[in-house]
Amino acid sequence: MKLKTRDIVYIGFIAALCAVATTIRIEIPGGAMVHLGSAALFTSSILFGGLYGGLGAAIGSALFDLFGGHTQYIVFSFFIKGIAGLIVGGMTAGYLPPPYKYNFYMC
Repeated sequence: MKLKTRDIVYIGFIAALCAVATTIRIEIPGGAMVHLGSAALFTSSILFGGLYGGLGAAIGSALFDLFGGHTQYIVFSFFIKGIAGLIVGGMTAGYLPPPYKYNFYMC
């Protein structure tokens, strides 16, 4: 499968969404913390399919670890989040995103 410019833009948008959502932290009593990066991963994988969700989540999580100072976790985040996005997207929406019904750029 050849990726078109539109595909790369969607994957980049999902990566940015996952990276920004990971910075939003919710403190839980007892010293624990939850972030919204996983919610962005699962939502984008369900909506856009396993390929987009997996690549976007892998790149976004790796970028967050790189810029957040957690460099020891970059490789693990890349593969774990990427595989999770592939599995969730593959189970719900399929490997590839649903076909386009309309030409949005022509409207």
